[in-house]
Amino acid sequence: MGDKVSSRKAALRGGAPIVPGTTEFLKSADEITQFAKTHGFPVAIKAAYGGGGRGMKVVHDQKSVQEAMESAQR
Repeated sequence: MGDKVSSRKAALRGGAPIVPGTTEFLKSADEITQFAKTHGFPVAIKAAYGGGGRGMKVVHDQKSVQEAMESAQR
């Protein structure tokens, strides 16, 4: 699969058990914060096309969201 969102959608269609997450790209720190308010911290911020843990950041609180998002996008 090319990206994590497509992979997640395929897993859902196939009925695979998955952890809470999104089926759309989150494009702002505000969207990530909203997700965390619903599901709780910590959250993993992942680069859409990263692999092997590259571009992945675990965020434990709201004040770290912006920096982690920017880091995952590099």
